[in-house]
Amino acid sequence: MDLLDDEEYLYNPYANPEAGSGDEEADEDDDGDDTDDDVQTGGPASNSASQIFSLHNSSWKAKQHGGARVKHVAAVGHVLWVATDAGRVVRWHLGSGDEQEIVIDKGRNDVIFKLHVDPSGYHLIIGGNQGDNWYLPVARSLKPKLMTLAKGARIESVCWDKEGSDDTSTGNILVGTSRGGIFKACIIDSKERLWRQLFELKDSVQPFCGLQCEHFPPTGKNPSESSRRIFVMAATPFRYYEFIGGPTHDALFQQYTTAPAFIELPGDLDYSELHFFRKGGGRASSFCWLTGPGIYSGSFSFGSQNAGDSIIFDYKLVPYLAPSAPLGILATEFHWFVLFFDRLQVISQLTEALAWEYVFQSRHIYGDMRGMVSDPATGRVWVYADYMVNEVIVTGEDHDVWRCYLERGQFDAALQHCRDLTQREKVLCAQADHYFSERQSELAASVYAKTKRSFEEVALKFITLGEKDALKRYLSDKLDNMRSSDRAQLTMACAWLCEMYLDKLNAVKDTGGGDEYG
Repeated sequence: MDLLDDEEYLYNPYANPEAGSGDEEADEDDDGDDTDDDVQTGGPASNSASQIFSLHNSSWKAKQHGGARVKHVAAVGHVLWVATDAGRVVRWHLGSGDEQEIVIDKGRNDVIFKLHVDPSGYHLIIGGNQGDNWYLPVARSLKPKLMTLAKGARIESVCWDKEGSDDTSTGNILVGTSRGGIFKACIIDSKERLWRQLFELKDSVQPFCGLQCEHFPPTGKNPSESSRRIFVMAATPFRYYEFIGGPTHDALFQQYTTAPAFIELPGDLDYSELHFFRKGGGRASSFCWLTGPGIYSGSFSFGSQNAGDSIIFDYKLVPYLAPSAPLGILATEFHWFVLFFDRLQVISQLTEALAWEYVFQSRHIYGDMRGMVSDPATGRVWVYADYMVNEVIVTGEDHDVWRCYLERGQFDAALQHCRDLTQREKVLCAQADHYFSERQSELAASVYAKTKRSFEEVALKFITLGEKDALKRYLSDKLDNMRSSDRAQLTMACAWLCEMYLDKLNAVKDTGGGDEYG
């Protein structure tokens, strides 16, 4: 990717002249990566972190858009939607580099609060900060439509309908507002068909900053539509709520005439984020919630739960590794991304240690950090500031996952993430040694048989302890794993096994049980 001209690079018309110009600070390299002043480091969790994570300049030209500040960014399907404080939204095709600027309000600047794009990329809701909201029928037109039914609401979060939407209809979506309300909405052919409140916080007026939903897996051979159950999770800056029910959103929320039980983590923040992790577009398996005290995360177990129950287990609170409050968080399969005003940190979910850190030191060029967003279709991660939109490149984040699982004694998980035979051998040897030390001799024998440990060394271990049954198990399993070319070991193992079985038969005969063997 070609870098921008020096005068265009992350253009900041409000930059302090005494702090230096963009010409002096712009990166002169050909790779389009960070500026010279910025610092990236690999944390203790992985020595190869700098090869897994890096920041890449995406060539956002603020000067081309009148030097407007970036307010919010949404991403889906190799397209970035960038809202600016000039009352514009830029549709940026990452593949071709084409940009289309959409005027939201000609008469007012700084009217955009947040952007919400559905996972298919067909629909965009533009939440305003002055009581107006707009809808963009992306598949048909780039002309924004004022949402009259939603007038006066400040839209904080949107939970899209993945099953009932298409290029003409949003399906039934859930909308969280700044006044603690959850609304059901539907837009068909660019016309608002529904805007109805389903739930409202009575005891505390807090914004629903995060709203996510997931369907329970179907039960039975022929599940009916009436048996469908839905899980909705809603988060404010201090609390999260779980709603379970169905088969519709209306039926679900009718069960909650009062607020359900909640988890509360007090803090000083007036904002929050809630994200579900789905591997390969499947059912959500875990979540992360931005709170004042730290990252609150947990896993999901979808079973027979009903209203009032919880599907969350293995939950924990992980303190932040920086003294300031975070601006945003995201989750991948094995890491959390945490954005602060001056740095981006990547934290291992397995060790809770810092895996990688990028320190932003050229703020006079790109202004204040604003947020972070991921593309649900591609998994790409983006960070953005007043005059910067850059991509966080993630390459093989599971590189050292096998080692993390091994250190925690989770051998099966470690084996699943081994990338080569060398790693697999280390895990199997460690697993066998663990079983042997715990006197689980037959389990140890079975695993030793899969390793390249010296035949004589392993056999001597069991002979020393007098573990004849374990030795027999080892010899038997080892035969299954030997190559036909290992004739000497094959002969030895077969002869040894025959001798052990003959001894066993003689012992049975001596005790008077020989008739059982004919």
